[in-house]
Amino acid sequence: MIALPSDRADLLDRPLIAHVGVVAPDGAPRTFPMWFVRDGDAFGFTTSRDRPQARWLAPGDAFAMSIVDPGNPYRYAGVGLRLVACEPDPAAAFFHRLADRYGLSVTLERPETRVVLRARPTRYWFQ
Repeated sequence: MIALPSDRADLLDRPLIAHVGVVAPDGAPRTFPMWFVRDGDAFGFTTSRDRPQARWLAPGDAFAMSIVDPGNPYRYAGVGLRLVACEPDPAAAFFHRLADRYGLSVTLERPETRVVLRARPTRYWFQ
């Protein structure tokens, strides 16, 4: 696996929006802006179980994300990922952890629908 250079690590550690790409059942690629957090060598995302990201990905599936530096749109990091787990988060604890990370206070209408997508990186690319 290509290692992420240390001068790009800030893009994965700052509360930036990831553009997550998954493949739809019809074979078309789709992207979604998502909150994320890097925990060591793993990544966590939050979504609702009825959204495409949760419906279209199963453990073992590959997907990707990219993060663009808001101060320099030509500086980015891309991450190839493999889904490890899609875990229920009915109390939305992980959602609120990420909301705090992004400096937001959000009230959910249906917190019982939340899930955590846990993934491991398989490769990095960067500019």
